[in-house]
Amino acid sequence: RAFWTAMAAGLATAIRPQALFSTLLPLGIFLSLRSYRRYFIWTAFGVSVFPLLTLWYNTRAFGNPFVTGFASDPYAKFSFPFFPGLLSLLIGPTCGIFFYSSFLTFGIFGVLSNIFFRKMRSEYSLGGWILAGLTGQLLLFSKWGLGGGGWSYGARYMIETVPGLII
Repeated sequence: RAFWTAMAAGLATAIRPQALFSTLLPLGIFLSLRSYRRYFIWTAFGVSVFPLLTLWYNTRAFGNPFVTGFASDPYAKFSFPFFPGLLSLLIGPTCGIFFYSSFLTFGIFGVLSNIFFRKMRSEYSLGGWILAGLTGQLLLFSKWGLGGGGWSYGARYMIETVPGLII
């Protein structure tokens, strides 16, 4: 079960690399249970298969494992100022996750209460993993030059964090 769960997370990461942060949630919960820590090797192997294939493909196709098809786009770089990008992702009128789905602000309160209130904590607390995924997405896309998602409206780059905030 650990191997197949990790294979699914690895496939999600290979298809959409930023999904690595949203896959932290299920894998973190799975590995934080004491009874499942013995499956760490299988999980690490399973999660790495598809991303390694993607890196191999990028090397063959583009000459560099970390270069993708976006290399020719002048705006597709991590060169945007951090704080304007962060505000745009959170409350911006074209791509802000809390602008388009304001009810998700309650999710932030739920995550923080899950982390800080002792009654709600457990061995495999969801709050920490959800916060790690949300923070990773924000740090990654706050610097991305196409933070608005190109021609699309809505929270295109933050969509992986919505299920964690709804929980």
